[in-house]
Amino acid sequence: MVRTLASSLAVLLSAQAVAGQTASGCMPVQVMSGALDPLSATLGHAGPAASGAYARTDGTLCRRLPPETLQEQAPEPPSPGRAFLFSALLPGMGQRYLDQGRWIAYLGIEVWAWIQFIDERNDGSSLRTDYQDLAWSVARRVSSGPRIEGDFEYYEALTKFVDSGAYDADPGAPGLQPEIDAGTFNGSIWQLAREIFLAPDSTGSAPVDSPAYRRALEYYQERSITPAFTWSWSENELQQTVYEDLIQQSDENLRNSTTILGVILANHVVSAVDALISARLRIPDPDALSMHVVPLLDRRRDWAFVVRLTP
Repeated sequence: MVRTLASSLAVLLSAQAVAGQTASGCMPVQVMSGALDPLSATLGHAGPAASGAYARTDGTLCRRLPPETLQEQAPEPPSPGRAFLFSALLPGMGQRYLDQGRWIAYLGIEVWAWIQFIDERNDGSSLRTDYQDLAWSVARRVSSGPRIEGDFEYYEALTKFVDSGAYDADPGAPGLQPEIDAGTFNGSIWQLAREIFLAPDSTGSAPVDSPAYRRALEYYQERSITPAFTWSWSENELQQTVYEDLIQQSDENLRNSTTILGVILANHVVSAVDALISARLRIPDPDALSMHVVPLLDRRRDWAFVVRLTP
């Protein structure tokens, strides 16, 4: 009888409290509590105090909510396509989208690689200008016409031969007379042409009007150094050594910059694939686990625990 009267009284008081508290600006919160209901304890019943509660803006408890309103909506799963695209554009952004801490590593590699690429490229270009200027001011003083830059193979040849040799060994004679000094660049080209086209003649010679000689002469004309690119390091062998060091350093820097570009591309690919796989597997990050402790009524001195997992 006593239990029945107490239950009825509790229901009546709760209904009156709801009417007053709802009108006083209560707002819903989702909480779980392990505290005991004082009234249930008084009547001899042990159980949770509430499945949820209304709370005012100051955090105090107004009334309990039905259990079905307490279920927190699950967060929308991350999109594998977005994660892949983000990391493909900028490594680490896909991991950041998935709330994974390793996004810092991918982004750090990207920043470091671009800094190294710019440094290597700038150093290589600066050294290339230096060796081109040195070649023009020292070795190419014997050339004719305005300054014209050659390709890398041309500048590399300046490290192997002291002289380019004459393009036409005897300008006064009719026709083109190839350089015959094999110690020069042009002389080595003519020697190679004779070995290719004038063999098996042991003397390496043939009539100038023969088809073999004409083919050898065409080979020489295509590969020999013309007067506009003639060079000579004679009496400047020390400058040639400096020139050789400059071109080697420049070539090494430019090669390093190309290698770093490969590292940048690999970083984009690995980060994008990693983000795609992680999003598909939906592996939660342990760092995303958070727990919030929210106080309920001061009079009851209860605490509510809300644990939210974010994948």
